[in-house]
Amino acid sequence: MFALRHLRSTFIWRYWTTFRYILKGVRIFPSTQLSGVTSGFRFGKGSKVGARCKFGVIGEGRIGIGKNVWISSDVEMETVTALYIGEGTSIQRRCTINGSVRVGFGCIFAPNVFVSSGTHPFRFSPHLPIREQERSIARLENRANLDEPVWIQDDCWLGVNSVVCPGVTVGKGSIVGANAVVTQDVPPYTVVGGVPAKKIGSRLDWNPKSAIDGSQVLDFPYVLSGLLRPAHDGIPAGVKANYDVPFHAVLKLEGSSQNVLGIRYFASEPLNLSLFGDVLKVSAGAGSLDVKVPRGVIKDGILEFALIVKDRNCSASITILEAWCS
Repeated sequence: MFALRHLRSTFIWRYWTTFRYILKGVRIFPSTQLSGVTSGFRFGKGSKVGARCKFGVIGEGRIGIGKNVWISSDVEMETVTALYIGEGTSIQRRCTINGSVRVGFGCIFAPNVFVSSGTHPFRFSPHLPIREQERSIARLENRANLDEPVWIQDDCWLGVNSVVCPGVTVGKGSIVGANAVVTQDVPPYTVVGGVPAKKIGSRLDWNPKSAIDGSQVLDFPYVLSGLLRPAHDGIPAGVKANYDVPFHAVLKLEGSSQNVLGIRYFASEPLNLSLFGDVLKVSAGAGSLDVKVPRGVIKDGILEFALIVKDRNCSASITILEAWCS
């Protein structure tokens, strides 16, 4: 294993990696190092990676980089689980992203941003040294205590030197000010700053609707994950989702009798989907779903749901045309 890691750090291997990815439409600077099994990395077409970056996957971990992502120099990413950077995101120099982290599409990371799903426990057994507390937690059957996933939703801007702590969700369209330390969830389209970060403003009045039309840009703030796609090749305009990018949205319920979620879609091929924990099979082409909403998932009259594509085929996708409750 040590010999393999050494081989992958050599000049010849790095240039071979650069050439191999050029053939896939990806530009990776030769001084960048990819540490781990080759299958653990996936770079989308049009992505660019600058000098001296370090990407590491351990065990069955994987790093996925969406299409047209721009990564500057001296950026580091490492995971033992899954780390994903959404389409069109730009990451400036010296940023560090570690652990179970999902970054949405079109995000902007200023220099020196730090994001991690892991931390050093110091309250588990406070009388013990921190390293011993880590080993004690690692010996437990549930090791999730050491990993709290981070989700930075679409269209977020993180300022220079900002920090996003474990377990935090930064809501869609939010702005994190320079030098801020985000310790709690940030609502969508909120501007935060300070240590710890607190709300200092808003981008817009975020008020979910009872129905979402995938062709309407004004409805897109209520789609927390998904790619807005114009009409093409006979497919109407809508929100595209695939294995890496689920369709995640919120709807406002206007009456207590509304307990059925309706979705009109166009699938690229027969797909296996997951919604409210159930597996759904859909045929290729246009169709619709009517799914009963389980009790307990509606909070304060708001339904938040995720339609997940289970098929790992990168070309398999579903375009959501409309979503509503009835």
